[in-house]
Amino acid sequence: MKPLLPVFLYLALAFSCSAGFAQTILLVRHAEKVSEAADALLSDIGKQRAEKLARTLADAGITAIFTTEAERTKQTAAPLAKVLHLQPVVVPAKDVAGLVNKLAAQPQDAVVLVVGHSNTLPAIIEKLLNSSAPRVTMQDVDYDKLFVIGLNPHKNFGAAGEAPPKLLILHY
Repeated sequence: MKPLLPVFLYLALAFSCSAGFAQTILLVRHAEKVSEAADALLSDIGKQRAEKLARTLADAGITAIFTTEAERTKQTAAPLAKVLHLQPVVVPAKDVAGLVNKLAAQPQDAVVLVVGHSNTLPAIIEKLLNSSAPRVTMQDVDYDKLFVIGLNPHKNFGAAGEAPPKLLILHY
């Protein structure tokens, strides 16, 4: 099943483009950490997951990467950023509105990766979907979820008369 993830991701991206969506936002939680400390870094398993994320998304057309100030989010994004020659943009974890504004400022055809936390991703997703989908929840053990959001061309997050954003949840 794992080798099929790139195929599913490609189909998700193709669907969001063919359905009139212009921007695709991929969201993941940071990979596994060594402890529950506030500033915990990635564990060896987490580093392996970060490499797996890089392999999975290397050909997804990502044009920008956003992380929080936590080192574990930066470590999760680092392998992909290196492959793509991108410099991740750091946005404070508590600044959901600021992150959404930065996402809205991306080009219409952008494919963006956001690396966040189990307690921030649901709020980011809710803001992007403008409550057009059921609330996303995450557990402390959820490290493998890949959220794919297709935004409409005007990036007005589901305003009246526009196609609502679409959410697809995958595992990697």
